[in-house]
Amino acid sequence: PELPGRLGWALGSGTILQGFNSSIIAVAMVSIGVFYGNESALPWLVSGMYIACAVASPTAGRLVDLFGARRLYLAGLGIVLAGSVLGPFAPGIGELIAVRVLMGIGASIHFPAAMAIIRRSAEDRDASNRRAIGTIALCGTTALTLCIVLISLSSVLVHLLYPAAEPLLVEYS
Repeated sequence: PELPGRLGWALGSGTILQGFNSSIIAVAMVSIGVFYGNESALPWLVSGMYIACAVASPTAGRLVDLFGARRLYLAGLGIVLAGSVLGPFAPGIGELIAVRVLMGIGASIHFPAAMAIIRRSAEDRDASNRRAIGTIALCGTTALTLCIVLISLSSVLVHLLYPAAEPLLVEYS
């Protein structure tokens, strides 16, 4: 027997947050740099999140073992939610980078927690976990592909609909 398909989709929806957060920021980089007047700090919006994810993922795996996968998965969602709410109100680029680091920590919790939930659910039900793990992998791949397509589409739409914005895009790219 297989685990219910909805388990993989529910967990996969949380694991896509890191890919979406990383890709979506690329579209807004120029506007953020102009708004805060500090283009030199912009790479840290992406790098800070990736560094936080790289450092926090192994730690998150251990915390999942100590405190429970479901509890940490929900905590990760809460951290990403808090970062999403705080981000638009960041008074400066440094605070926005700190929020992105916070979001990276939250997003890094999802994958190890999701894998632990699937493993334990499969063991409890004496079921196969292949479909659920495959669904999470599909969510991650689809999220990255979708982000690439949306970023490309948004660039084309800006070029077609707002030709006056094109010099700004070229200047800051």
